[in-house]
Amino acid sequence: MPQVDLVSATFVVADPPRVAAAVHDEAFWRELWPGLALTVYQDRGVQGIRWNCSGALVGSCEVWLQQYGDGVIVHCYLRADLPPGQAAAAAGRTVRREVHRRQIQVNKVGFAFKDRLADRSSAGDDLPSSQA
Repeated sequence: MPQVDLVSATFVVADPPRVAAAVHDEAFWRELWPGLALTVYQDRGVQGIRWNCSGALVGSCEVWLQQYGDGVIVHCYLRADLPPGQAAAAAGRTVRREVHRRQIQVNKVGFAFKDRLADRSSAGDDLPSSQA
């Protein structure tokens, strides 16, 4: 199991291709995953992106886009370890601090992303009454 195993999800009431385009912007990646050198290993188009990461952490991260109702669930995953030179020396407290810092960053960026992209209608407004 990786030292850092982070999972987060945010629902965005917006058109899926619009959300996908925003996720594919490298500025978004850098803000979401600061201190990580990212290499795309799977571009899933409207379903998101998977990266290998190195730098402050070594492992993988992903943004998976799941169309749901009149929007998109933006799932963020980070599965990584401290770099080999730091991993052995790192106490549990250091890892917990890193997980906490990353959780705050993902939530902060996720909420700003949602505010920027969300349609101003309420969730469910565009659905047929049988689905609302």
